[in-house]
Amino acid sequence: MSAKKYLGQHFLQNSKKLLKIVSVLRSNIDAVVEIGPGHGELTKHLLHAGFFVVCIEKDADMVGELNEKFSDEVERGKLKIIEGEALGEMTNDKFQITNKIHREDYAIVGNIPYYITGHLLRVIGEMRYKPKQTVLLIQEEVAQRVCARKGNMNLLSASVGWWADARVVTRVPRGMFSPPPKVDSAVIVLDTHNIEHRAWNVKQDIYFECVHAIFKQPRRTVIKNLVDAGVARETAEKVLREIKLLSTARPQDVSIEDIIELSGLFSA
Repeated sequence: MSAKKYLGQHFLQNSKKLLKIVSVLRSNIDAVVEIGPGHGELTKHLLHAGFFVVCIEKDADMVGELNEKFSDEVERGKLKIIEGEALGEMTNDKFQITNKIHREDYAIVGNIPYYITGHLLRVIGEMRYKPKQTVLLIQEEVAQRVCARKGNMNLLSASVGWWADARVVTRVPRGMFSPPPKVDSAVIVLDTHNIEHRAWNVKQDIYFECVHAIFKQPRRTVIKNLVDAGVARETAEKVLREIKLLSTARPQDVSIEDIIELSGLFSA
């Protein structure tokens, strides 16, 4: 079955890269929600590794193919196939993802089109029952932005950093896909923070208020952005000195820990 361009379909054919995705899943994960399984290239490896798999596929033709290809696994309760749009399913209160998989320790994996990457990360970040891990195959440039650290920090990496530790695990050249996309891709892993044991004394809404203030104008200095957000210059300068951040620092120069400290400026 040929790919449908309007759905952003590019199927990964390389077995080594598919197995790499499976290999990074934690040993305590026993269920996987796969977004956009396509022909089931990754699905078969997930099943072979012993995971219970829930596939969410928007393409009705692909759903038919998956049901036929994995009829035994579906019948034995090893695989559940849902026809629908992942973003809609995952934000639907009736979906109750943990009820669908009947497990708490689950992961989300998927080969994700560029145009939904940011939205998907926001949806996962807002989920009440977050996955223990998220493993995504996305455009390489976006992968680098998501996983950026101090020195290259940006709005996306700062936002994801609230709920997960992100890292790139492997690069995937465009020629490994059918049909080949116009750009290279990369696999990223997001390990979800254990919120209950995280030692961050700041509320989520305050953190994001700070993030949006700092990155409102990325080319300006952090202190100018803070002042524009209503923070007194003297107060902002004092906190920057305390966290050893230069007054000339720009948004890309902060770390997640710096943002946590700066969030205190918005908690009053």
